[in-house]
Amino acid sequence: MDEFTIELAQTIMDEFAKAGQKPYLIINKMHRSKMDANRNREDATCGDKNAQAVWDLFHGQIQNSMVSISTKFQKGLFIDLHGHGNPKQRVELGYLLYEDELGLPDATLNSPALLEVSSIRNLVKDNPAGASHTDILKGDNAFGTLLDQAGFAAVPSSVDPVPLASDNYFSGGYNTVNYSSFKGGTIDGIQVECNRTGLRDTAENRQAFAVAFVSTAIAYLEAHYFNEIPVKN
Repeated sequence: MDEFTIELAQTIMDEFAKAGQKPYLIINKMHRSKMDANRNREDATCGDKNAQAVWDLFHGQIQNSMVSISTKFQKGLFIDLHGHGNPKQRVELGYLLYEDELGLPDATLNSPALLEVSSIRNLVKDNPAGASHTDILKGDNAFGTLLDQAGFAAVPSSVDPVPLASDNYFSGGYNTVNYSSFKGGTIDGIQVECNRTGLRDTAENRQAFAVAFVSTAIAYLEAHYFNEIPVKN
């Protein structure tokens, strides 16, 4: 179901390069039947030492990159890129909140109890516009809203704020839990689940999404993190 996700990530990196940006990219090339990189070490490897070595390498690279980002920029954004096989052809953005939580009234969604289980906890507590949790999840400058405006439907967003209970929506897994501000720190996280049809299925569609994704990421970072994205080698 994650077919063409590596190609998609590489195309996104090419578009970032055109914009003068170079995010860290860590790619897992192991099939999930051998090593599931979005699970804890024990469950991901079933005790196999070779699989454990790959798991350690993958997660070690993420951790080293996060240290570098924190040192250079003090804050940042972690994206866990996947492909999904759900029938609805839209991008699913996971913030560690279930669909019933995303559908709660704004006052509840903005409460300390819900903020404490969010993968963008630090961003909500420290953003230049003073945007609320709800604003950043599905407001005008939400990642999903910006992506939708760039031509790719996404949930949550201002257009599609809450997935249905029957949608099999992906709210975020092990990586988003462990490499976002849910666990503390100043790096937030979003699990990005990409649909196949019209996005991952052809080189042309991957290119179009890469352009949309990069413009969205830059707009999101400039709206919520930096007036101008800093560049340091």
